[in-house]
Amino acid sequence: MKRYLQRMKVWFQGFSPKTGVILLIICVVLHVIAFGQIAMPFLSPSTKKTLGIVLFSMAKAFQYSGLAIVGVEGYKRLKNRILNRNEIQPVTMPRKKRQRKRRSNLKRRKEK
Repeated sequence: MKRYLQRMKVWFQGFSPKTGVILLIICVVLHVIAFGQIAMPFLSPSTKKTLGIVLFSMAKAFQYSGLAIVGVEGYKRLKNRILNRNEIQPVTMPRKKRQRKRRSNLKRRKEK
């Protein structure tokens, strides 16, 4: 059993974190459908129960496999990417002005 789990872990690590994020999005959709079907009046109670169990189980399977693929490193990269987008980027001088400034500094050094 332990060998099987190690093989599964290696297999999941072969996927990219983008795949894990896609699986997590599918998980959210399945959760919405699993709990949304309760509000459908045209389904019988036994059908609702069966559909709820199947959809919820699939959602959990996608959730755990998505989390296994993303992993700790992927989570850290994703978190940093999201947080960096919200930060204000530092303002830099336009390229031409920086070149002019460097040229003037070089001229001053040569004069000394």
